[in-house]
Amino acid sequence: HVWKKRGGSGSGSKVTEAMIIMAWLVQQGISVIPRASSYIHQRENTPATIKSIPRLESDEIEKVKAAMSALMKGEDFTEVKAVFHNNFVRSIQLFWLDKKTGEEKPITKQVEPGVQMAINSHPGHTFVAYCSMKKLRREYTITGNYGDSNYFSVHGEL
Repeated sequence: HVWKKRGGSGSGSKVTEAMIIMAWLVQQGISVIPRASSYIHQRENTPATIKSIPRLESDEIEKVKAAMSALMKGEDFTEVKAVFHNNFVRSIQLFWLDKKTGEEKPITKQVEPGVQMAINSHPGHTFVAYCSMKKLRREYTITGNYGDSNYFSVHGEL
C-alpha cells in the first residue's frame, strides 16, 4: 500500500513502504544507506525526502515494528484474517467496499446460516453483508493489524 503524508494541504504526497521503513529507522537513530535501481528511487531515498516524512504515530510505529520483525526473521507478513459468522436466519452475501469508488465487489456467493467464512484482508478494508434478499445491509471494517484476526457476527439485526 502507498501511504499519504499527514498534514499540509490534506491531500498529502505519496509515500512508499520503503520510505516509511527508512523514516522509521532514521527516527530510531539508525543510519541508513539505501541503494536505488532507478532515478525515482534515488529521489525517494534522499535524506531530505526521508526527513520530510512526519514522525510516525504509535499505531504506525507498531505496524512497522511488526513488519520489520517478520522481515528480519524471514517470515511472511500475514494479512489480517477476517472471519464472518452468519448468525442470521437467511443466507448472506459478502462484498468488499472500494472506499475510493463506492463500488461493492462480491467476494462470496452465499454464506448459509450457521456457517463462517474466513477472508484475508488489510487493516481499514470494509466489507458489506447483505441478506439473500439484499434488503438488509451492514458494514464491517477491519480494525486489526497485520497478523491479527477480526471476528464478525452477522446476525438478525443486519
